[in-house]
Amino acid sequence: MRCRTTPCLVVGLALLLGSTAYAAGPPSDVPVRSGQEVSRGVSPPLRDVTPQAPIPFLPRQVPNQVKFRPPGAGPTTAGPDAARQTTTGSESVTAAATPAPILSFEGTSDDDNAAVIGGRVVPPDTEGDVGPNHYVQMNNLIFEIFDKSGNSVLGPLANNALWQGLPSGSACRENNDGDPIVLYDQGADRWLLSQFAITSDGIQCVAISQTGDPTGAYYLYEFNISPTCFNDYPKLGVWSDGYYLTANEFCRTNPGPFGFQFRSAIAVAFEKPAMLNGQSADFAVFDISTPDGTAFSIQPSHWEGPTAPAAGRPNVFIQAFDDETWGSGGGPDGYQLWEFSANWSTNSFSFNHLGQVNTTEFDAALCNFNPCVPQPGSGELLDTLSQFTMYRAHYRNFGGHETLIVNHSVDATGGDVAGVRWAELRNTGSGWSVHQTGTYAPADGLHRWMGSANMDGSGNIAVAYSASSSGQFPSIRYNTRAPGDTLGQLTGGEQICFAGAGAQINSSNRWGDYSTTSVDPVDDCTFWITNEYYANTESFDFKTRICAFKIDGCGTPTSCGDGTCNGSETQCSCPEDCGAPPTSETGLCTDGVDNDCDGLIDCNDGDCSGDAACAEPFCGDLLCDPLLGEDQCSCSIDCGAPPSTETNCSDGIDNDCDGLIDGNDPDCPTCSAVGASCTLDSECCSNKCRGPSGRKTCK
Repeated sequence: MRCRTTPCLVVGLALLLGSTAYAAGPPSDVPVRSGQEVSRGVSPPLRDVTPQAPIPFLPRQVPNQVKFRPPGAGPTTAGPDAARQTTTGSESVTAAATPAPILSFEGTSDDDNAAVIGGRVVPPDTEGDVGPNHYVQMNNLIFEIFDKSGNSVLGPLANNALWQGLPSGSACRENNDGDPIVLYDQGADRWLLSQFAITSDGIQCVAISQTGDPTGAYYLYEFNISPTCFNDYPKLGVWSDGYYLTANEFCRTNPGPFGFQFRSAIAVAFEKPAMLNGQSADFAVFDISTPDGTAFSIQPSHWEGPTAPAAGRPNVFIQAFDDETWGSGGGPDGYQLWEFSANWSTNSFSFNHLGQVNTTEFDAALCNFNPCVPQPGSGELLDTLSQFTMYRAHYRNFGGHETLIVNHSVDATGGDVAGVRWAELRNTGSGWSVHQTGTYAPADGLHRWMGSANMDGSGNIAVAYSASSSGQFPSIRYNTRAPGDTLGQLTGGEQICFAGAGAQINSSNRWGDYSTTSVDPVDDCTFWITNEYYANTESFDFKTRICAFKIDGCGTPTSCGDGTCNGSETQCSCPEDCGAPPTSETGLCTDGVDNDCDGLIDCNDGDCSGDAACAEPFCGDLLCDPLLGEDQCSCSIDCGAPPSTETNCSDGIDNDCDGLIDGNDPDCPTCSAVGASCTLDSECCSNKCRGPSGRKTCK
């Protein structure tokens, strides 16, 4: 969220100049800070938690900071967005029309805030996720758990009720400050719930469920990720090896709640293997920067779907970069990308700026970043957060290619009408590029903004958003596309999740600050969306809605020749759907892909005999070279397949390549728990034996 008081805006002004033709930057392997949690505990089962008595307070906005930068030269191409879609859709040629909701039910509201915690706040920060049996919604400043028929099974409870198992005085226990995140970790069958705590330090509160039941007990963590500063607008993503977070770090310059100045966007990795077991967990923090220092509101990628990222695959971070806003105005717009790698067994890390992938020009300076979305009658103008990359950046691994789905609000017309710019980035083995992009802004007078986007297991894309005008109360809508539809177009046709019946007034212009679209892990098809609306024209009275829908044909086995390249189909297996492959491997000799479909990869292909990269040893040359870091986990084609179980439980090596080392691997005999006496790391389940000689304990 963002504060909208005059002191905040004055402090937040920044003018940063620089070039924008960004190439990849050098990797950094030294975090700006690292450490472990400052407090840790275990909650009782949430179903047994007694709600705290509400403490009355006056309506307020949850504070947030903005690195506000005036636009530069303006759009390089005048007039409407060149990627604008002016129709509402209904042109899909490969799938049925966008379906109406199969389920729609009420989420939490400001009425719940008043009843549970004693007062009303804006904005809601509407956030939720779906698991095998539940939908969990977590907003400012409460959460509620539903079954998948929309029945409430727990709550609403104050968000900080989660952290009551921490010691008295802990920031996460005593403060209920917001910016919530809830994620279902499909690979681990766990739930992650998080929010920040506003103190003299930047505290991130994290709770990890002990099982797949979100109403049960949680492992609790309090991390000081921004000492003496404020970790604003934190966003999290689940990855196979860690939980990754971004935040905008503001540091205090004056006394009071708004006396902050922007320092840097930060990237944080949390030690997921330890947190899944309630053990002491490490974290590492890197500053995020571009050559001119304009990184802001970055999104970590969040793994979606049944196929995990490839072993060792770094988490990808992304920012929608409008050169006319953040740069000099002379370069292309695009998506800035970074990669974050964490090796918890050696506590070694790498954060690498990959550079920018260019895209069709867009204008982020919607209304010069001022509130401008109209409502009927006396409704105030609403905020768009057009300088923010919207939550979440969804990652999928289809085997033959990876995808990233991202969205953000833009000026669609050149006349300050909000539209949703969405994009699908792909990586087929030779790096990320924009596969398709579009700005959804039909010519019907409506502003569309505060979007969220996702892709199901069949490659269908759904984009959900708020829609409003001077004649239409803010409502929750969505549109879809199928894999074989015209690129850059949402062609399924627009549907309404819920129509608002009132306008927001006298509420600091705040709307959002984010919304969520998730995909059901059970069928990998059903989209679940949540966003805010108003039932009546009121101040500080938001409602939220949760809707689910499934695109017809998702999950149905596809056949080569049906015109749709999805799932496991590639240019080699199905050129009819995916296009003809290259005729030679030349120029593609280091991507680990058999591009020309002759069964030979990279330097093993004679086409690469003259490539400089093939003069050196490489993974795939059938020689296991430890000096290159090759082993059974990183290069099984050269070093042989790893064993199926952990063959040595005290060597500090992940022998079976499952991400678990020695005593942390269930293949190994029992190991010592945290607090037990030890002499070697290998004696501890956490693989951490720390302390003075003769008095070491497992940490």
